[in-house]
Formats: sequence, structure tokens, C-alpha cells
Amino acid sequence: MEGFVFPNEAHVVWSVMIVLYPYITGLVAGAFVISSLYHVFQVTQIRPIARFSLAAAFVFLLFATMPLLIHLGRPDRALNIMITSNLTSAMAGFGYIYSSYLALVVIEIWFAFREDFIQRAKSSSGLVGSICRIILLGDLYSDDRTREVDHKMVRFLAGLGIPMACLLHGYVGFLFGSVKANPWWSTPLMFVIFIFSAIVSGIAVLIFHYMSIAWLNGWKIDQDCVRVLGRLLWGFLIVAVALEFLEVLSLAYQQTEEWEILNHLIMKKLFWTYVVGQYLIFSLVPLLLLGVNALFALEDRFSNALLWVASLMVLVQVLLMRWNVVIGSRGMREARMNTVHLTGLALLVLAGSATGSFAAEPAAIYGRDPAHSSPAPLPPPERGLPPNPAPNPKPDEHYPVAPPPLSEEFFPCTGCHNAKQKANPERRKLGPPHDAIVLKHDEQNRWCLDCHDEKNRDKLHLANGTLIGFDESYRLCGQCHGPTYRDWKLGIHGKRTGMWNGKKEYLLCAHCHYPHSPGFKPLQPEKAPARPEDVR
Repeated sequence: MEGFVFPNEAHVVWSVMIVLYPYITGLVAGAFVISSLYHVFQVTQIRPIARFSLAAAFVFLLFATMPLLIHLGRPDRALNIMITSNLTSAMAGFGYIYSSYLALVVIEIWFAFREDFIQRAKSSSGLVGSICRIILLGDLYSDDRTREVDHKMVRFLAGLGIPMACLLHGYVGFLFGSVKANPWWSTPLMFVIFIFSAIVSGIAVLIFHYMSIAWLNGWKIDQDCVRVLGRLLWGFLIVAVALEFLEVLSLAYQQTEEWEILNHLIMKKLFWTYVVGQYLIFSLVPLLLLGVNALFALEDRFSNALLWVASLMVLVQVLLMRWNVVIGSRGMREARMNTVHLTGLALLVLAGSATGSFAAEPAAIYGRDPAHSSPAPLPPPERGLPPNPAPNPKPDEHYPVAPPPLSEEFFPCTGCHNAKQKANPERRKLGPPHDAIVLKHDEQNRWCLDCHDEKNRDKLHLANGTLIGFDESYRLCGQCHGPTYRDWKLGIHGKRTGMWNGKKEYLLCAHCHYPHSPGFKPLQPEKAPARPEDVR
């Protein structure tokens, strides 16, 4: 089985941000569904947390697209998917669903918190009062009739939002489930699993936040509310874990060609994060804790402690599920299961902190690119399968590239240019010795100093100012040519030599494209072959 690489990608180009993307959207959908249980289905026991869950859904919704923007090479182009969208694009469809759902949640919050905004506008004369008046559009009138209308609008919007919440996160599952090339993703159960896991994570995050905030502020916990939430979490967790297990069980029972590879992936590469972490620890233990809490009459403090621990473990379980499905199934060799990405953790803390800020007043709610050094170029790979194949380069290491095609007559550039010389940033016709250079590379917007460093001409620089060597020029090209850069890393674009399990060597962009004029000259057509009747 070590000879298989499935999917056949040498490097996992997705980061933990793509894990947080479905994770945070799940928190949105789950929190909103719990809010709607009170407003639509009149589950009065969860009234103390209904408004808090609506506020939590709104805050997490604000952060839902941030992981994608952080992951993108050019986040400033994100809105192009909405302005010049392709109607058959799944991601463009998600953009419209997300925007519609955000608008619905904002309008529902406006009606649900209108009385609070009115009271704050009347009691505050400073900036806070002005902001509240702007939010209310200057209308501070309130009586029994307006409060009845507000209640009806909240109930209507909550009922309308339930299918939209399921569509929002079910669509994320659809994005993965529609990938036919990955048998772990390509299953009709994928979007159903995502919906149930979203509800589970939403209930868990509400229990965790509600109890944590109550303990920190010394508030009394509503026992009826947390008991109902605990039973709901137990029931939905049973369904979610069963669906996840049945999905893999069906693949194992079919014994298809894909299962041989997936079995190796699950039992060897993902054993600790999938089998031990996701199932044995963070699924089985919460199920037992929630079951004990639901079936036995426990003392309040002990019951609350069990619920708090179980909710925290469920949040980790859902995050592990997202990690294993999104990152773990992308490659058997290059996914690093023990890597801690501080940006992803910081994003979760930031979203959680923002949600907690809504609970600061009981009346309102309850009422890097690391620096790279330039290594020496690696020797050309040896032909044939080596007896002890070298491991593939880690995602954060250099790609083994061939020596850059530098002009010996000009390089090093510091032979003529030094840091004391003041550079001329204006576009102009170059003089000797660079008069032969013809710039046909986005020449209306680019100039020499956009790539070459002004002070150290022997280096290139990225858009953020990071200096890189010419042997890392692929990072510079990848800033604008993102899709081609990803294809180059996977060996689809350009030329890569070597073995899947052995040494590799990549050709740089400049080995094929002239950097100043990367377009290829059209080939002169050959003469047409002679027709048989013309041969004499």
C-alpha cells in the first residue's frame, strides 16, 4: 500500500483555514436553529438563551468568510465572485446564500433587539446613543402594538431562517460531496452529516458560552434551560456520530478499490486523529457524559460540570471531523496532523470573544509568512527507484528547484548597483546595459522595482516586503498567478522530474518563461505534407 498516493497530490495546498470555514458556518447554523426552537416551536425552557443564540449566530456569521479570505492569495478579488460570477460555480452560489442569510439574520436581530436599542438611545446622549438612533432609523416610538409586530416579525424570520440555515451548511457539505475524484467526499450523506454536525456544534458552543459567562459574572444558571439543551445535544450527537460511522461502514462493506486506500489512510495515517481522537475520545466520552446527565437526576453543580465538559469535547470532536475530512483525506503523505496553526486558533478565540462581548450585559442578551533562507540548489534526482526513498518536502520547506537561469554577465547585480544608489521608480526606456530588455509583463502596471528589491538587487521581494532569493522566484510569481502556482506545486504545470516516493526537482518559471516577457512567441507552421496525388 505504500506505493499508492491517493489523491495523487504531492503537497496539500489547503491550510487549517479551509477546516475553519465549514466549522464556523456550522456554529452559525446550529446557534440559529436553537434560537428558532424558542421563537417558532415555542420551546419555552430555552427562553433564557434564545436571544443569546441569535446574537451568537450573527457574530459567527461575520467571521464565516474570514478563513477563506485569509487563505486566498488575493483576498482583494473576493467580491469578483459576486460581481462577475459564473452561475454554475458552486462557490458563487455559496456567496449568494451567505449574503441572503446574513441579511435575514441582521433584520431579525433588528426586530428582536429593537426595544433594547430604544432604551439605550433614550438613556444615552453620547456616541452610543447616536449609533442606536442610526440603527433604529430615527424611530424611537414603542408601545404594545409595535412590540406585537416585532414579535411576529421575529417569529416569521426565524421560521424562514431554519431552511436557510440548513441550506447554508448543507451547501458546504455539497461542495465537498460533489467532488467525484475523492471517494471519502463523494457520498450523498456528506451534506446530511454536515447539517447534523452543525446543529451539534451550535448547541455545544451555546452551552459552553452560556455556562462560562454565567460563572465568570456570578449569574445563576437556569437549570431547566441547560437540561433541555443537554438532551438536545445528546440526541443530535447520537445521530451525527451514527451517520459519520455509517458513511465509512458502507465504504468498508462495498470493498471497492477505493476502500483499500481509504482503509490504509484511516488506520495508519489518520489513526490518532480519526479513530482515537474523533471517535474513541471525543465522541464516545461525550455520549456517555450526556447520557448519564439525561437519564439520572444529578445534583445541579455536578450536572452543570458534566454538561460543560461534554460541550467542550463535542466542539473538539466536530473540529476533528472537519480536519479529518477536509485535510486528512487530501493526501496520505503530506498532511501534518500535529501542526498547530496559531492563525486558526486565534480566529476561533476572536470569534468566541466577540460572541462573549454580547453577553456583557444581562439585559441585552438574557431579558505569517515565515522568513525563508536561500538553500543551496539540490543535485539533479537520480533515475530509478532508490532503495530508501527520501520523504517528500514538508509544506513549509523549500521546493527542490533547479538552479535559476541567471545571466553570468549581469549577476550578481550588486556588482553595479549598491544600496547607496538612489533608484529611479519611474517607468522609462532602459539604457545600457539593460537596453535589450523589453518589458511585456503587465507593463501598464508593473516596473522593475515591483519584483527586484531596491536596496539589495541580488534579491527579489514579495508584496509584503519579504526578501527572497532567485531560487524562490516561484513565490513571487504565485502572488498574481495563484491557480498556475498551485498547479506548479502539484506537478501539473511546468516540469518536474523524479519519483513520487523519491527525490524531485522542479523547474522554475524562468526556465521556460522569460521573466520580462513571459509570453511564448507563436511557432511558425510547418509546410503541409504533400498529398499522395501530388507526388510524382
